[in-house]
Amino acid sequence: MKGGGRTATPAHAVFELKHKVVLSLNKLSDRDTYKIGAEELEKITEGLTPEGIAPFLSCIIGSSGGGGGRGNGFVTLVKPFFEALGEQNRYVQTGSALCLARVIDEAADPPIALVAQMLARVVKLLKNQHFMAKPAVIGLIRSIVQAGGASTEHAQHLALTSITEALKCSDWTTRKAASVALAGIAVSCGSAFGHMKTSCICSLESCRFDKVKPVRDAVVHALQCWKALSSWKSINDHMRAGDLDSAYEEALSSGDVVILFELMNTTGPVLEKLSDDVAKNILDILPRKFLNHRFISSMIPWVQQVSFLQFG
Repeated sequence: MKGGGRTATPAHAVFELKHKVVLSLNKLSDRDTYKIGAEELEKITEGLTPEGIAPFLSCIIGSSGGGGGRGNGFVTLVKPFFEALGEQNRYVQTGSALCLARVIDEAADPPIALVAQMLARVVKLLKNQHFMAKPAVIGLIRSIVQAGGASTEHAQHLALTSITEALKCSDWTTRKAASVALAGIAVSCGSAFGHMKTSCICSLESCRFDKVKPVRDAVVHALQCWKALSSWKSINDHMRAGDLDSAYEEALSSGDVVILFELMNTTGPVLEKLSDDVAKNILDILPRKFLNHRFISSMIPWVQQVSFLQFG
């Protein structure tokens, strides 16, 4: 160190960043200082380093539900990302769409009215032949839908039609992203889209023999999720009621292992919260599916929890 000065550590830099963000957010809650706070946040976002993005997002997301001023913080955060979607640069478009999706996914209570307004504009981008980040923006549409941004039948039709149309895209990564998004929507909020079940299944059936294997796998998985819609409705009802045991009993009784592993992905390892019988039934299934590459990533956290509970 020269002259006895101190070099800022990464932890100290994160602390300073969060401190600045909190001070700016506090200004948003006062009419007299709102403009200053908004300008400060915009300057912070413009100067973010790659290492600062995650702590910045966690700070904003963690405070977005705390009143009107915090909600305005959400708006201030998403605005530059949303505007960046219009840049004619694939990487800027992709990064902006991924950041927006992450903010919406992680926000405890995103402003639904704002999220709903975003849907039509994002769908328009997806349909634009010159837009370069279609896989990422499909993921953003999924996030908007899962956050409640497609509450009307018209919005639901708009969202799902745009995604099913993307299944015909010549770019295989876009077709895969569309399949993954359809699966996610079926699992999380498919009961609200029952009126579109037949059309979604028909669209997926038409491309289940895609020439690219990752797309075929994603399509088959999405088909299974949509065909199991009635089971997912019951499972989600139990989840909303906080009854994990009944949710897993429903998944096990469906006889569809895909439903079980999707639920395992959704909740993460929760053996300690399940009855002995339900936990035993799940653990009996795991060894029989361990060689199936589709389920390995779902099983590993559960196997790790078993090891921790036995030896930790």
